[in-house]
Amino acid sequence: LMVKAAAEAADRGRSLDEIVRLVRGLLPHVYLVFFVERLDYLEHGGRIGPAQALLGTMLQIKPLLLIEDGEIVSMEKVRTRLQAVEKLVDFVAEFARVQQVVILQSPVNNEINDLVEELTTQLGIALPGKKFESIKYDPVLACHLGPEALGVVVYEMLTGALSNILLGEKIPLDVVNAETGEKIIPGNRKITKTLLRKLAAASDHIEIDPS
Repeated sequence: LMVKAAAEAADRGRSLDEIVRLVRGLLPHVYLVFFVERLDYLEHGGRIGPAQALLGTMLQIKPLLLIEDGEIVSMEKVRTRLQAVEKLVDFVAEFARVQQVVILQSPVNNEINDLVEELTTQLGIALPGKKFESIKYDPVLACHLGPEALGVVVYEMLTGALSNILLGEKIPLDVVNAETGEKIIPGNRKITKTLLRKLAAASDHIEIDPS
């Protein structure tokens, strides 16, 4: 996604600095969430302890993991594959504006890949009219998640001037929801991914409050 966006910007004659800023602007709006079938890879990576891995395997727990800022963060746990698929769809459905969703499946043929069709069907119900490309995740990610994982990449783009807001930047004035009066971002607050999600959800009603 980011390589494609950078290539298209280069074709339009954008400068290197503009392309770098474009890619930096994309990164905070790209979300990766997975569920994993096996816990031994998380154990070997030091993300869970041996006791957690053993107990989780015995109880057939399948954790949902979010990759954020280069770190793997645990979201919640489910017991069945179909529950995991439903949670992936629920995660996607939470976004106010989804530009693209890509399904990431194992590079190895296994039973988990049989769920791709079910995931695609449920995503189609949640986001009618969207197309969902399916690609295989690379060996680097497989080292952390194992060969039996299934996930989605969600790209949500803010509209207008909000699309230029970068993670970690500060907005000098209060950002408020003109419809509800809610202060979404206090002035001089550093932008986090959580705040970006709030911006996206209310972007139709946002205004800057100079007071």
